[in-house]
Amino acid sequence: MGDRTSCRLTLAGILDERDIPRIAETIDNAYGGPLIDLIEAITENLEPIEFEDVNYAKLDSSLSTLLEELQLSYAWEWDEGDEYLPGVLLHDACSGESSEELYRSSQDIVISVDSAHDPENIATAKRWQDFWHKGWDLVIVTSNHQMMELAAAGKLPDGYLELHQKRREKEMS
Repeated sequence: MGDRTSCRLTLAGILDERDIPRIAETIDNAYGGPLIDLIEAITENLEPIEFEDVNYAKLDSSLSTLLEELQLSYAWEWDEGDEYLPGVLLHDACSGESSEELYRSSQDIVISVDSAHDPENIATAKRWQDFWHKGWDLVIVTSNHQMMELAAAGKLPDGYLELHQKRREKEMS
């Protein structure tokens, strides 16, 4: 057993209802379930999904791979451990970029004094801070028809409709 801490997973994007069990099973395999509670946590999406006693605060690679395959943005936050500071790992599905592990104080990204000497490091931290605080909307859709109705009503998160459509076209070919 290593250094364990609490972690939280927040999702954003457009999620097909049929993909919820895949995410829940992947989380269950990595961190434990029960599945019904995980499905409910994803479906209700009211709060981040909480995990207790995560070894070294590591995001499971199978989970991050699946979330990226499903073109979902995510924030993986962890609390302080015995051997590391609290931090966050971010993935922006719209750009396809993932951050390095970033240290945080409450809801602010922090950088070291040495890193602050480089304007590029400051710009990178600011960009990820802005992404982290932009708002996290996860819309669960049951059909393409429903998705298009939501799009017409302006109720989909910005940038994700195009990603979702490209993914569906790729799956059909």
